[in-house]
Order: sequence, then structure tokens, then C-alpha cells
Amino acid sequence: MDTILNDYIQKELHSDKFIALIEFFIDRYNDSANVWDKYGLEEKSKRCRNAIDDLKIILSKIKAGKELLKEDADILVKWIERMGV
Repeated sequence: MDTILNDYIQKELHSDKFIALIEFFIDRYNDSANVWDKYGLEEKSKRCRNAIDDLKIILSKIKAGKELLKEDADILVKWIERMGV
């Protein structure tokens, strides 16, 4: 059962919809970083850039067909929660 569930989850994580979702968050964080830069708030901009870097790493794993680990899931949840969605 665990193998079947894991295979299903991995399949969904590698779907076009999930890829589009991660790309959406990368765009949102990029927009936010640009706004923070505009107002001189470097710390907030840096946090957004860190999110972008983390999300791009995960996106590249997905596009390469690699299996995502629990650590990857934790990173995804962290940045999605911080965006306030």
C-alpha cells in the first residue's frame, strides 16, 4: 500500500499542474523581491530570493524526473505558507 501511495504522490508531484504551481510561486516571489528592492528593504528581498532559489532547485528535480524527498516537501510547504496562500 505504501508503495502504491508513494508512486501516486510522485506522479502528481511531477504533473504539469504541479510544475505550473511552482512556477507561479517563483513568479510571485520574484514580483515581491522586486517591490522590496524598490523600497530598499534588502532583508525582505533576500528572503524572497532565497525562496526563488529553493523553488528552482525543486523545480529542476521535478523536470529531471527525480523523486522528491521529505526535505523537498518541507521546503515547498515552508515557502508556500510564507507566501500566505
